[in-house]
Amino acid sequence: MPLYVLMVVDGNGESEIVCLWLTQFEDKETITKLVEEFKKYNSDWISTKCIMSDKDMTERTVLGKQFPQSKLLICLFHTLRTMKREISCEKLGISQGERSMCLEILLKMVYARDEEEYSKLFDELKNGPQRLVEYFENNWHSIRHEWVDGLKNATCNFMNRTNNRVESINQKLKSVISRYSGVTQFFQDLMKCLNTLRIKRDHRALEIVMKRRVSLHDSDTSFGRYMSFLTPYSFEFVKDQLENASKVQIIQQIDEKSCVLRSQGRSITTTIDSCPCGFVSAMKLPCKHIFAVRTSQSLSEYEESLCAERWTQKHFTSHHRAYVPTDMSDCDVESHIDDTIQISTLEPARAVLSEQQKYRKSFNIGQRLCQQLSTFGMHDFNEGIEVLQSIAHLWEKGKKVVVGEAADTGEDLSSDSDDSISDHIKIPPPILTDKDTVDLLQKAPDSRQPLSTIQDNTFAIKMPPAIKKRGRPKGAGLTVIGLPKKKGKASSKPKAFVLKSEWEKTKVMLNWFVDEEVTERAVRGGDLIEEHEVECCPEKIPRKCLDDNVCIAQIKKYFTFDGWSLLQNSIDTLLVHGNWTCSICCIDLSTSESIGCDSCLGWFHLKCVGLKNAPKSKHWFCRSCHI
Repeated sequence: MPLYVLMVVDGNGESEIVCLWLTQFEDKETITKLVEEFKKYNSDWISTKCIMSDKDMTERTVLGKQFPQSKLLICLFHTLRTMKREISCEKLGISQGERSMCLEILLKMVYARDEEEYSKLFDELKNGPQRLVEYFENNWHSIRHEWVDGLKNATCNFMNRTNNRVESINQKLKSVISRYSGVTQFFQDLMKCLNTLRIKRDHRALEIVMKRRVSLHDSDTSFGRYMSFLTPYSFEFVKDQLENASKVQIIQQIDEKSCVLRSQGRSITTTIDSCPCGFVSAMKLPCKHIFAVRTSQSLSEYEESLCAERWTQKHFTSHHRAYVPTDMSDCDVESHIDDTIQISTLEPARAVLSEQQKYRKSFNIGQRLCQQLSTFGMHDFNEGIEVLQSIAHLWEKGKKVVVGEAADTGEDLSSDSDDSISDHIKIPPPILTDKDTVDLLQKAPDSRQPLSTIQDNTFAIKMPPAIKKRGRPKGAGLTVIGLPKKKGKASSKPKAFVLKSEWEKTKVMLNWFVDEEVTERAVRGGDLIEEHEVECCPEKIPRKCLDDNVCIAQIKKYFTFDGWSLLQNSIDTLLVHGNWTCSICCIDLSTSESIGCDSCLGWFHLKCVGLKNAPKSKHWFCRSCHI
């Protein structure tokens, strides 16, 4: 059964669970009834300004009708994932190149800052395949204020772009609640998890008053006054805006209360108490533009009316449950009991073990039996094996077994009747042959009936465990929208010299003989390298230029005739008189075993790089190339 989680953001930025739905059906009528029940017991539902969800049509239709005063927004992650799924070559009949091009444009549209930028990208998208443009206009263009990042900030969404808050709670619930658990066990685990999360949130709420924050600013400055006035969560936003206010450029002063500013490449008009930027509308807090205008007008940056009441410490401490008294003497106890769902059990519930847990527990006991049997003599060992076979045979037939201690009378217990099996277990089970198994299958009343339900429960077939998939999952190297991930420089691995491009090889080889500045002028500017710019001393020329993977003739075109002649003479001298030395200890490599780096082409003693034997990998790279 699906579990719906409804959450809100409190004045300290904490995620508070306000409602849980456990339902069997997810149709429109069921969700509508659940929303009506939620509104019945929550009179402040009318104060809801924004609802963040995924693009589920049933939920969005119901929430749009039941909360007409609220704006519906779509999670950024679900937006990109839905676009990736729906815009495919099979569904729209487009090529892979057209799909990649359109997804790149759509990704830019998702992060568009304003309507103007969105319109430019939309005009660019119209040049794409007609079927894709029709799909976009029918499904996304008309609701762009719900998924375009810059347009969503016009709604009071507290800078929430995704459903990560709900996903975080969902991950914690899954870690505590076992899958396919019974209703009683489910609610017990659910309440344990919710109570733990609530205690953690209450602890952070109490820290606002009980724990004094450290400030590097005086209490009479704007930083200090906002810090004592706002909650820690909201103060971090205001602090960031105060620090960036000095970077705002004022273009023109209109009057005593308003100015024209330059922000992100566009001009905006801001007053001393209002601004059209997305931060003010999304957070209900003053932005850096308002602070810049107030500073230019010689006004104090601190103004309590610029901050919404919900972000103040006074409002938070007067409404949070951690500060509200829990005395129920002044309230109607009977009405409180009627509105509270209580779950109680007469006796503590027993833990329900899974099949794997049962197997592990019985396996440990079986090991003890085997260990004990192995110490017996052959006569006692054979009797013990017969007892175990008898127990297994009776359990397969669905009968119960009661084990009792046999009297040491020397009687032959094998002559007891079947009724005495409960007291003395000495009858060996019949051995089923292949023919017996075939007869049992033929006598089954229904061939489609599972083998575990065959008459007498003689045997049951247990399927092998599912084999885990190996290797990278499909789409591991793609972003949410389906484009290839861009690898950062920090995560890039060194590349062998032979695998580098011609342009990369050229720059590396030129840097061996001339300065980097000369290399840049030769490669990018087209200037030829003169004779006086070439390093002619053989001792300063790296020996790696003689490597078998290096083709020095490749850089001949970047030198003048005299410059290349000088370089060639220096290389010939190095070839005759030079020795290969370790790049670390500068001692001749012939003294011990050595290894060469496939990227920088330098050579090292094995002991100098901390190796005992040469690695078996195809390419080896030194530590400096990894860095």
